[in-house]
Amino acid sequence: MMRMVIRTWNRNNRAEKIEEILRTLNQTGLARVEYFKEGSSLKALVLPGRTLQEVTSNEWSHVRGSYQGENAFEIFDSVFGPYGYFFDENFDQGEIQEILNAFCSAGISVFDSSPKGKKVLILVHSFVALLGLAGVVYGFVHGNLLLVISYSLFMLGSLLLLILRYRRKKTHRLAGQELNP
Repeated sequence: MMRMVIRTWNRNNRAEKIEEILRTLNQTGLARVEYFKEGSSLKALVLPGRTLQEVTSNEWSHVRGSYQGENAFEIFDSVFGPYGYFFDENFDQGEIQEILNAFCSAGISVFDSSPKGKKVLILVHSFVALLGLAGVVYGFVHGNLLLVISYSLFMLGSLLLLILRYRRKKTHRLAGQELNP
């Protein structure tokens, strides 16, 4: 799986960019997309299951694209801008090159997401949560309620980030497998 960086898209030109990807891919094979609208991004991350509703090409927050019948990419539109994932494991080298060319024509950069960086972030979040737990224990031992409350918030914030990161990773991994027969 590769990560897609989409810097030049906005709400005005994103439908044209998706059509450009489809046009380019349909020259060499069969490509199609499905447009979805998610409820709340926070709700989708926190609550189990996905609340996807199929919509038209103008009001989407999630696009799922396939090429030659295989799940090829997913693009998500968030408050921080669009981003996506390209599922390169479903294709041979020639098909991967065709898809990458289509992405390039639409202004999308694709790069391999580093598993090492993800492991480091998980390690950092876990360390910060343990540090917060040590601060809570220290506050209890010394009878300092303010220290207990502040370190509890510190620890809970770090745990929340760790859980949300894990859930998002799991949700995207599951979403990438939904189109495969």
